[in-house]
Amino acid sequence: VDAVELGGSQYLKIKEGKILGQAPQVDLDAELNLQKAVLKAINDGVIYSAHDTSEGGVAIALAEKAIASENNLGCRIDLGEKPTAGILFGESQTRVIVSYNKENVAQLEEICKEFSVKLKIIGYVEPDKFEIRNYTCEKVSDLRDIYENAIPQIMAKKLDK
Repeated sequence: VDAVELGGSQYLKIKEGKILGQAPQVDLDAELNLQKAVLKAINDGVIYSAHDTSEGGVAIALAEKAIASENNLGCRIDLGEKPTAGILFGESQTRVIVSYNKENVAQLEEICKEFSVKLKIIGYVEPDKFEIRNYTCEKVSDLRDIYENAIPQIMAKKLDK
């Protein structure tokens, strides 16, 4: 979450209509350690889900997880008082959002320590609510509706012209 690299990001492409800036740097050793930690956490049954932040950043990864949830599971997240575009949409490498049972936090911390991976708890899962404090608060069902109807709505507007 601490990284704020926006170079070559979807955010710049969509918001500014530009593809520019340096792509985020990749530390291959750190990436390998992260992948090993995530695989161990999965194999040990410590985490329920994992999603990288490489396309769209933290906010998009969280929204995608909520939209894909069969049980309308969302989240309540705290990224600070004034989350910037870089914090929300930065595509810095070697970051994964995971969900887990709070009873497994000690195991998760131990796995992260074993592989020298930083763990930052930013929130928790919440039914039918998608909230990033000081940025947005929506129902998961509304997010899914927007996502599933985006292309039909664009096509309808094009046909109306």
